[in-house]
Amino acid sequence: MKKWVVEDWGFELTAIEGNADNCRLGIEKDDKFAFSYECPNGMCPRVMIELFTWC
Repeated sequence: MKKWVVEDWGFELTAIEGNADNCRLGIEKDDKFAFSYECPNGMCPRVMIELFTWC
């Protein structure tokens, strides 16, 4: 699919605590995710719901 809108915003989310065995996806402290318009690879959809309310 070819995008026709250029997204001019983004942010980065860093896990500040946790171990891989505490998360179904294995996310642990200092893991980083770069966001723009889409959910980044490896990010849990439940987290996206929470982040959406903060944005």
